[in-house]
Amino acid sequence: MLWSTQSGFYERLHWVAADIGMFGSCGSGVGSGEALDSVRAVPLAMSNDREIDDIRVQWLDAYVHRQALDYSQQPIPAESVEVLLWSDDGESSSYALLGRTGGTGILYEMVGSESGFNDLWESIRRRHKKIVINESLNTASYRWLSQNTDIAWESKKLALWLPLSSEVDIAAMSQWYIPYFDRI
Repeated sequence: MLWSTQSGFYERLHWVAADIGMFGSCGSGVGSGEALDSVRAVPLAMSNDREIDDIRVQWLDAYVHRQALDYSQQPIPAESVEVLLWSDDGESSSYALLGRTGGTGILYEMVGSESGFNDLWESIRRRHKKIVINESLNTASYRWLSQNTDIAWESKKLALWLPLSSEVDIAAMSQWYIPYFDRI
């Protein structure tokens, strides 16, 4: 992560702002409830990283392979992170990485079969009164959440890229998105 309080600092060094990140917020949660019976909630540090990665391999076009160490990092401002896992006991499965800070839930990513998104979302709503979401325009979860919830979305362009060649396709690069857990 790079940060400067000087306006345009990285742009003057030829970095290009290109990101399709979205920030969502929703205050319609219930809070202090349990996950649905169809959803298993596990502290992220105690989860099976292979189970999560298997879902990522099946459902994402591009991804960074993660290992147990990647999931042991505590992203700011979360006090704790858990994984919510849904499966129909067949070949369909989904997960959500969910942080907690006070009464607010932080949805870092929701990946997998859209069949499980409703149960995952309802479990997230049961656990938190307020929910904030880090997402990308090009994901199935963003499309599902936009169609099925009352989330207020705003563009959140956080990525800067440094093209090292004049042959770099900036338009293609502007479609890239790095999930939060791959940034830490």
